[in-house]
Amino acid sequence: MFTFSESQYNEFDKFLSDMKGINWGTWPPNDNWPHYAGMTGYSLNQYEQDNGKVFVVVKFDNVVLLPDGRKGKRFHCGKSRNYQPNCERF
Repeated sequence: MFTFSESQYNEFDKFLSDMKGINWGTWPPNDNWPHYAGMTGYSLNQYEQDNGKVFVVVKFDNVVLLPDGRKGKRFHCGKSRNYQPNCERF
């Protein structure tokens, strides 16, 4: 299981925040996405809520551990409560 350090977590959280502000069709190539030694692969998806708010969901290939002790394979950045897909905030 990959464990994010505090600095890796902060950098990756900023990356997710930046990605939600860019239309997915113009995202930079995956080669330019952050990756750390020992980190599992991941994919990103962008969604738009009924109110127009955009958010992203990151899905890791394997479970990751966040600095605050939470672990999982799928997390969101920017979605409102109770909106699908149902996952924790990164």
